[in-house]
Amino acid sequence: MDRILVINLTRMGDIIQTSPLVSGLRQRHPRAEIGLLVLKAFAGAARLVPGVDRLLELDQDQAVARLLDPDRSLAARASWFSALAAELRGEGWDLVFNLSHSRDSAVLARLLARGEVRGIVLRNDGRTVVHHDWARYFFCVTGNRAVNSFNLVDIYRLVGDLGAGEGPALALEVGPAAAARAAELLAHLPADGRRPLVMIQPGASRENRRWPGERLAAVMRRLHEELEAAFLLCGSAGEAPLCAEVARTAAGLPLLDLAGRTSLEELAALSSRADLLITNDTGTLHVAAARGLRSVSLFFATALPRETGPWLPGCLVLQAELDCAPCSHQVVCPHVMCRERIPAEAVSGAALELLRRAGWPARPPAGWESLPGVRVFETWRDEHGLQDLRLLGRRRPGADELAARAYRVLWRSGLGRTADSGEALPDAETAAFDEWLADWGDPLPGAAADMAELGRDLAELGGMAARGAKLVERVEREMVRPDPDPAVLAEAVAAVPELDDRIFTFELSRPLLRPLGVLFRFGKEELREEESLADLGRGTLHLYRVLEERSAALGRILAALGAALAARREAGREAAA
Repeated sequence: MDRILVINLTRMGDIIQTSPLVSGLRQRHPRAEIGLLVLKAFAGAARLVPGVDRLLELDQDQAVARLLDPDRSLAARASWFSALAAELRGEGWDLVFNLSHSRDSAVLARLLARGEVRGIVLRNDGRTVVHHDWARYFFCVTGNRAVNSFNLVDIYRLVGDLGAGEGPALALEVGPAAAARAAELLAHLPADGRRPLVMIQPGASRENRRWPGERLAAVMRRLHEELEAAFLLCGSAGEAPLCAEVARTAAGLPLLDLAGRTSLEELAALSSRADLLITNDTGTLHVAAARGLRSVSLFFATALPRETGPWLPGCLVLQAELDCAPCSHQVVCPHVMCRERIPAEAVSGAALELLRRAGWPARPPAGWESLPGVRVFETWRDEHGLQDLRLLGRRRPGADELAARAYRVLWRSGLGRTADSGEALPDAETAAFDEWLADWGDPLPGAAADMAELGRDLAELGGMAARGAKLVERVEREMVRPDPDPAVLAEAVAAVPELDDRIFTFELSRPLLRPLGVLFRFGKEELREEESLADLGRGTLHLYRVLEERSAALGRILAALGAALAARREAGREAAA
């Protein structure tokens, strides 16, 4: 493997979250040239990612302006784009990871690769396909957020087939100049070693993801009263008004307003000197995690802790306990009630808890993690090296939480592999259910019925997949006969599209089954590129069997989860007696 390219045409936080994939690839391919293609606006973040040999920048504004310029001919536009692609391609890349969802990135992946592409890529007929099982999973997350339990960083790493010890941490490099600048800024705050330094990030990419500034100020006052904490207000130049308002509300506290006054590298250097970060879900959260700084983060609107929480064990994450949280990306909420649900008491309690763990004489108030309307999670790593969230306090799981846990077991056992249909769930996985359930109360009313219905639906979906496999096998048997019967072939071939439509309709009407259905559809779409009828038949048969086996495996996992719930209830009854 000589040349590897990672494409990530997204925002700063996503680029930082790419760093474990890059470092893992560097571990596996120490002599390879590794490139990183990003939008020019976020190249500053990419420059700090260790292990990158060549940084490629795409000026999206320039590209759009040139390609849509009415004064340029179609030939001139095509010529410019071809020149751009040739510059980015060089000699071509042997392995391309496309971590973006856009059609633009699919076109670039096609033009830049001379070997394998993992992720979305353009094919010969102008359609797009997604290669690699975990890349397909990445594409199905957005529409199936309720049952996803994998952090974005882990999904990136799994697209790279990385194991637990490969790419084990987020990373950002900080040079001596940035470190010196951080020390210079901190000289303006009391530095007697007897008080914690707390970074505060009031901003976020969207207004509906920002916790009210007056509540942040209330948390700051509590931390100062308890520990005489000092504060750094962080933000971009555009967030300066937000930081100024918090500073006014927190007047009299030892604080330094740094909005618009630091580079990304200097922010990373400051993170290495701080004791805690309190932030909304924003890029600063991932900068801090990359420098080993624990955080208390608040997730509102469309933000989902399981997806984009800090990839660092021992952080605390707060989310409103609402049926509608998180919002769908297609919904604009006129109320943003989730922000109102999280009180200052919960955030200050979480902050004091982390400072206590770090050795400061903090006294978190009793019951802070069980306040009504708030869920508090702690980040940790499971035995597979994957991030997970542990619930603090007691809450009752609904069907979504139970299904997400079952799917996690299914996918992490090897999404790229399928099990024999009779394989039993390992005892270790059953024990993991017991451990997970210990953090939760009894399921919400209706959750057991929903799980039973999901089990029946899985059996029906598996039956449809088994029928599809038999249809394909029937065609294959007929094709090897000396005189295949055209009527038999026509009947079987016509039945396959009808069956696929039934599977698609079934998937749409049952949200908890969508991950299985979406992955099946992605696989079917990729098969259309095959030219050989024999290859098409083998590929189709494989997809039906995989769907059948996954449906059966998820059914067995749900049965094990149900058994763990029943044993827990029985133990509770015996204890009460």
